[in-house]
Amino acid sequence: MGVGRRGNTLYTIDFGLAKEFSDAERRKNVEGLPLGGTRRYASINNYNGRDDEKSVRIKEIKESLSAEALYDGYLPGEFATYINYTRDLAFDDKPDYLYLRRPFYRRSRAEGFTYDHVFDWTEKLFKEMQSQANPPVPSDMEVTETL
Repeated sequence: MGVGRRGNTLYTIDFGLAKEFSDAERRKNVEGLPLGGTRRYASINNYNGRDDEKSVRIKEIKESLSAEALYDGYLPGEFATYINYTRDLAFDDKPDYLYLRRPFYRRSRAEGFTYDHVFDWTEKLFKEMQSQANPPVPSDMEVTETL
């Protein structure tokens, strides 16, 4: 999470799949390289060129599941749109981030949410901090003012 002026920014990265490469050609050829990261969360393309039985089976399962089936009944359809788009990206494609954000923005508006640049958990933390700084006075205590 961002802090200070960037407190409303969520930063995510998965170094589990990160590999250092010296040139683009080497990056395209994953054959023979060990699978990095967690198999469950690796992309379908991460299994290309792998012929061990476990990798082949995992790739088959992932390819057989549509994005709609992954989220049906659990998450809004916008997630399926996102997954379908990203699954179709080639190695060198630059994602259209505006296209990817637009369905979530529209869904948020349709649900009545407004983007106020404050995360729910940030607001909750602020309220908790305020209540700790100004604890309520017990009702059985008499408050007197002294001069």
